[in-house]
Amino acid sequence: MCNTGELLSEDGAVDKLLAEVHASFAPFLQERLHRFRTLYGATATGLPTGFIHGDAYLDNALFEPSEGRLLALIDWEDSCVAPFALDLAVCLSAAAFTADNELLAERCKHVLAGYATRRELSSAELASLPDFMWAAALACGFYRWREFNVNKPDSADEAKTSYRIMQRRCEALEAMVLNPSDWWPTATL
Repeated sequence: MCNTGELLSEDGAVDKLLAEVHASFAPFLQERLHRFRTLYGATATGLPTGFIHGDAYLDNALFEPSEGRLLALIDWEDSCVAPFALDLAVCLSAAAFTADNELLAERCKHVLAGYATRRELSSAELASLPDFMWAAALACGFYRWREFNVNKPDSADEAKTSYRIMQRRCEALEAMVLNPSDWWPTATL
C-alpha cells in the first residue's frame, strides 16, 4: 500500500530522503515513522494474514452502475501477503472520510457489514483497524508527497499539495477515539 514496504525498511533510504528534503511533510513523517514501523511489527503479529489488494481506494474499484455492487478491484501493484485487517483498514481510510476528513461512521458500518458477509473479524483484528487506518493515511500521504514534490517536481500545484488531505487525516485519526466494535454488525445480515 503506497510505499509501505519502503517506509518499513530500515535501510536508511527514507530517513536519508527526509533529512535531505526540508518540506512541510518531511518533519511530519519523521515524527511518526517510528510509530508506523512499530505498528507493523507489534500489531500485525498474530493477526490472520493472506493475500490482500493493499490499495482498496474507490478509484481502484469498479461498481455495477445501477445497484452499486462491487464488480472488481483493479490496480494490484500494491498487493502482498499481510494482515487481512490491513486491507479493510485501507478501504476504510480511503472510503469512509469526507474531503474535510470527517469520519462517516455509517459508511464504516456498511463496509464492515459487507465484509462480515464473507469473513468474521477477530476482536484483535477489529481493534487494529484505527491504527491501520492511520498507517494507510500516512503511507498514502508519503506516496503523494514524494511522487509529486520529489520525483515529479513539475507536477501541478493540486497534485503537489494532495498529500495534505492525508496528513490532515492522520492528524484527525490521532485525535479520535475510535471503537470499531460500534461499527461491527451484531445482527445477521
